[in-house]
Amino acid sequence: MNDLALFDFNNDKDYHSSWVQQMPDSYKGLILPGSYVRGIEGVFGHMLFQCRPYKRLALWYNSYSVQRRLKTHARLERPIIEMSLVLDQELEFTLSPFKTIKPKSWQFNILYTPYMDNKTQFESFAKFMTLDIHFDLSILEMLFEDFPDQIGPLLDSVYNNKPMLYFTDYLYASPAMVSLIFRIINIIKSPVQNEALVEFLSCRLLLEGMNIKKGHRYCALPFDVVLEMEALIEYGIGLAMADKIKYKGNPYYAARCFMSNTTFKKYVKLFKGRSLKSMWQDARLERALECVLHSDEPIEKIAHQFGFASPAHFRTIFLKRYGDMPIKLRRMAKGCAPGAVLKM
Repeated sequence: MNDLALFDFNNDKDYHSSWVQQMPDSYKGLILPGSYVRGIEGVFGHMLFQCRPYKRLALWYNSYSVQRRLKTHARLERPIIEMSLVLDQELEFTLSPFKTIKPKSWQFNILYTPYMDNKTQFESFAKFMTLDIHFDLSILEMLFEDFPDQIGPLLDSVYNNKPMLYFTDYLYASPAMVSLIFRIINIIKSPVQNEALVEFLSCRLLLEGMNIKKGHRYCALPFDVVLEMEALIEYGIGLAMADKIKYKGNPYYAARCFMSNTTFKKYVKLFKGRSLKSMWQDARLERALECVLHSDEPIEKIAHQFGFASPAHFRTIFLKRYGDMPIKLRRMAKGCAPGAVLKM
């Protein structure tokens, strides 16, 4: 290996590749302040590795953009205690001395291996990201005091220098895990680092993963949505707007954005200057207005269709918002005389 290389690397097509220590011009993804950067470039595309080291752990954010189908082989004679999460897309790789696996977006596993020996199959135009957290042995020993059942099996494999996959297959991260990942990434994106908080949240993430239960609800959001708070808030607002008849409440939409109700409400107000419910009520009323103006449906039926408590309540809301009763607005829209008979 040369001085820039993180590990020995080759591919089955014998494409030339070189290690670099800067980001490709085409890279538009997440940049971690204070990280050191290594990348592999070639005619096949690029693989970018950003490492943010801390005292007792290191966070690796890895981005792959491969234009041509190929199989790669990466090897490093070094023991690794790792929690690995696939953040987007899916890939197939053989993690020696383990089996061939094909994790999907938001799946994870925890492992110990005395050496890295990974064979990965990349399809043409593959693009995906992973987040790997490498833990120092001292963290496991610290956690073992309070969580022996969870940490014990992994610690035994390290002491015996025996490879271990904590789970037989990669599992989907729980909503609580996604929330922790989101918090960790937002901390390490900041120019001002809080090492103690990153370590604390990473340990919580490890334990949450070890306690995962089968059949739990998992994240179906694209990673780039979760990464950006504003985009995540927009996602929650979109869910509410899609519920055209019944508003399900802030806690419902907050949970689907993997946030607490308090955090969700705060950021909706910050980005939009108003509450989600008021936006939903306005959107519902606008849809009802369209129906009043451009259809012949009875007003009572429209009130029921859009989930108003009663036709009287519907008329009251209309009068307050638009200054006239629904039937009068319909007459004006249709150019009818005030005494014309229209469906009520």
